[in-house]
Amino acid sequence: MDLPDREQWPDYYDVIEAPIALSTIRDRVKAGKYRKWELFEAELGRVFSNAKRYNAPKSQVYKDADVMQSLLRGFADE
Repeated sequence: MDLPDREQWPDYYDVIEAPIALSTIRDRVKAGKYRKWELFEAELGRVFSNAKRYNAPKSQVYKDADVMQSLLRGFADE
């Protein structure tokens, strides 16, 4: 949901070039910042890609991100 704490997970910010959290996207939705689906879709996709890049493929976080990324792609294809 939120970005990892920099003190607890400093390597996250070395591995992930463009961090973004679901809470950031939620706040942007509430503020009406997304005028186009493509921007919303791209930022959600970045959340899932970042999760998969940082976490081990057998971790639950990776698996959840993979499922959500697949669902997002399904919506984009419609």
